[in-house]
Amino acid sequence: MVDATHKQRPALKGVLVRQLRGWITEQGLVERTREKLPREFAAAFESEVFATDWVDARETAALLYALESATNAQTVFDAMRTISRTGTIPRIQPILDGIVRLFGLSPATLFSRLNLINRATTRGVETAWSPRGERDGVVAMTFDGPVDPPSPWGIFSSSTINAWAGTAQTVFDVCDVRGTITPLPVKDRVVELRAQW
Repeated sequence: MVDATHKQRPALKGVLVRQLRGWITEQGLVERTREKLPREFAAAFESEVFATDWVDARETAALLYALESATNAQTVFDAMRTISRTGTIPRIQPILDGIVRLFGLSPATLFSRLNLINRATTRGVETAWSPRGERDGVVAMTFDGPVDPPSPWGIFSSSTINAWAGTAQTVFDVCDVRGTITPLPVKDRVVELRAQW
């Protein structure tokens, strides 16, 4: 068994961070967001990030916290849904096309294969789908490597969970169905999102 300290911290591709910064800029929220950034992450909005870089998820979590503090939870949800729909989905379309050709297009098909889909943009995060019915289930996210204790701007914060929920909502967009994503209480370092359609 490998000790968790030897595993990598959760990280996101730089392209996602760039898209989030771009969205904040387009919405005119740069100053309000920058004012709310925790001191230790003050450079998170300024540092140069290349699209192919892996960025520590703590930086992104701090940026999401600042955005939510400057606006509200719905803004974080909407930002990540928009970024996923307009930026991420086109980049991973070949992966989605392969899954759809093999297994068909449905939310359950995509939710059950999020681990494969997410490999292009995240690391240190494992996802699992647990169906609860024909049009209902739970996406559970666990983190491979070390994560900091819960904090207002950590991986288990409401702002980060709202971001995951907004990203998961795009599964319904891809499938062209109405659905809802509801975050469940965090337990034992597991983030769960209830998906219903």
